[in-house]
Amino acid sequence: MIRSEKEHQKALNRLEEEQKVIERQNAHFVEMDYSGEELERLMQPLFSFHNQLKEEVETYDGLKKDW
Repeated sequence: MIRSEKEHQKALNRLEEEQKVIERQNAHFVEMDYSGEELERLMQPLFSFHNQLKEEVETYDGLKKDW
């Protein structure tokens, strides 16, 4: 859970970095000839963590608007 603007900024930076990791990892798996369900299964842990952090950022942004 994000509790401060400093944590929020760190989370935004992590989201950017994670997106780069996701793109590199996806390209790596494609180069290894993974596709379809196999590729999706391999990428799922990265997507899951990324989406969880994204939801935390969106929740914080929503709460900030109410302040």
